[in-house]
Amino acid sequence: MKEEQYYHDYCTGCGLCCEVTGKSVMRMEKDGFYYPDAYPQETLEVCRRVCPVNGRELADMSSDEIWGSYEKKYLGWSTDSGIRYRASSGGVLTALCKYVLEHKAADGILQFAESSENVTLGKVYCTINPDELIGRCGSRYCSSMPFVGLLPYLKDDKRYVFVGKPCDVRVLHNYLKDHPQLKEKFVYTLSFFCAGAPSEHANLRLLQKLNCPDKAQCTRLQYRGSGWPGYATAWSAEGETGRLDYRSSWRDTLGRDIRKICRFCADGVGELADVSCGDAWYLLENGEPDCSEHEGRNFIFARSSRGAALVKAAHEAGYLYLNENASLEKLRQAQKYQFIRKAAMNSRLSGIRAAFRKAPSYPKSFFRKFGRQVSMNQKLHIFYGTLKRVLQGRI
Repeated sequence: MKEEQYYHDYCTGCGLCCEVTGKSVMRMEKDGFYYPDAYPQETLEVCRRVCPVNGRELADMSSDEIWGSYEKKYLGWSTDSGIRYRASSGGVLTALCKYVLEHKAADGILQFAESSENVTLGKVYCTINPDELIGRCGSRYCSSMPFVGLLPYLKDDKRYVFVGKPCDVRVLHNYLKDHPQLKEKFVYTLSFFCAGAPSEHANLRLLQKLNCPDKAQCTRLQYRGSGWPGYATAWSAEGETGRLDYRSSWRDTLGRDIRKICRFCADGVGELADVSCGDAWYLLENGEPDCSEHEGRNFIFARSSRGAALVKAAHEAGYLYLNENASLEKLRQAQKYQFIRKAAMNSRLSGIRAAFRKAPSYPKSFFRKFGRQVSMNQKLHIFYGTLKRVLQGRI
């Protein structure tokens, strides 16, 4: 496989290689995902250094703890009922951003949020007004390209909080390792648990199910929030067109068509962020997550010393409710997909290699200990499932 094809196939769509070289731009291809439109040597050199498919950042991650290294873990939520209701889960990341802005710990929040210009894409904002945060919180199950437009922020004299997917934080981590003079620009990095980025086609199918098949007529698309987990909801100029519960919108629609690299993600829980949060689902009697409506709550990892200090300060200032009784065993049940994807990663990699395809360049030893936590039957099931999907052209 040619090098440019390798990086194309396993692209996360972040846009950093295009932004810092200026040699290519991000374009949507027929599969409904964005990729660089060309791979000159300058672009490839950035890909070699920052792309998660190479696993460079795994050297800075834990091969002992499947949930990643951390200093503190909590169950918690925003004490602001408006944020907690509007957010996708407990609103902790929004509350932290509000604390940072109101206490002038940074000049702005670099975040991706919904946009009326393209309801199935959204846009990157630099939020400097705390009052704007609540309108920019919530999940965006679509392409994001968070680093397109980053250069002006790298060149100014201000400091920022970066909020992004785990893969975005990994890309930024790798880039800053090569540009240590820029590290002080990012006061904190915040992330959330991510199961994958759906395609434009998946989003259009969602709009069809929401009775708004003409994207041009859709004025707003909310994936989650306004309750927990909330409903996927679309609006046209005439008002709400339809809504779907979380299982119908994610499991049955969006989650069926995600980027190739998302199926081989080495970190869906934001290990390299200062703070990462995920849905702390309640559990049914059978141990499965309860996706019916509740008040939102987060499982919170304060992963670095500065992340732990931020969470503590926000709690003491009244922005967060925290409970230190956060069980990793319950997290394993509540976030089963995250657990299995990482624990059985070597089986997934073996499956794609068995089809004589190029696999992500992860060190096999990194996942070895995690693999002991799943049964041989599970590993064989994932191996053959991966092999089958590759041969069928579904991966």
